[in-house]
Amino acid sequence: MRYLLLLQIILFQLVNTGCQNVKNGLVQVSTYNSHQEGSVQGRVSLEELKRFGNMGAGAYPRSDGLMLLINNDFYQIRENGSAAISPKSSQVSYAIIADFKPTIDYSTRKTYTLQQFQRAVNRRVSNENAFCFLYIRGHFRALTLQNRLSHQTSSSGNAEFRHISSIRRLDNVHGTFVGIRTPEYLSGISPPGYTFYFLNEARNAGGKVIDTFIINAHVRIDSEHDRFQLKLPPL
Repeated sequence: MRYLLLLQIILFQLVNTGCQNVKNGLVQVSTYNSHQEGSVQGRVSLEELKRFGNMGAGAYPRSDGLMLLINNDFYQIRENGSAAISPKSSQVSYAIIADFKPTIDYSTRKTYTLQQFQRAVNRRVSNENAFCFLYIRGHFRALTLQNRLSHQTSSSGNAEFRHISSIRRLDNVHGTFVGIRTPEYLSGISPPGYTFYFLNEARNAGGKVIDTFIINAHVRIDSEHDRFQLKLPPL
């Protein structure tokens, strides 16, 4: 009941505020459940999306890969793991964007598994209701990445959806993680828990992170957001 009330309050704010660019706010295009169920039409151009923040992640329509926004630059990561700068005229079917302003900034030379790193972040941001964006630059060992296709069209013209995962492993690489920690009360709207994405130092390869060892890293966390705004999926 508490979570339902929170959701009703969020939706009330969305209806009454629209998608304005607000300080300390998060903007999401479509819902995660809608995206998973096959709502893959382009909704918002990257040029428009950039008005809402400088960091984020999402998906391009028609299985055109992952979208990463890092320091105001948009990247497209295709199903083969290759990455490149994406034209601002491109559209996304799903995305979550933040105007990244770190509230926590530290460096570590300790080796972490991905699960150990999540627990370390939880100790620094103990409020489980806090929505966190993470920016991590460092050295990673045994990095396992997933790139997934999720859409195809049948010969009859009706959309059919299936999930096909491509798993890749990289060893001893440098690059950037974009991490998102979503509170449980937003489950269904956004994927709860942690999601990490990787882009290598050359900016030509990446994917969704499944597992890794973080050898040393510079970690920045933005954990203070007062608004969540949603562009609803198409009817």
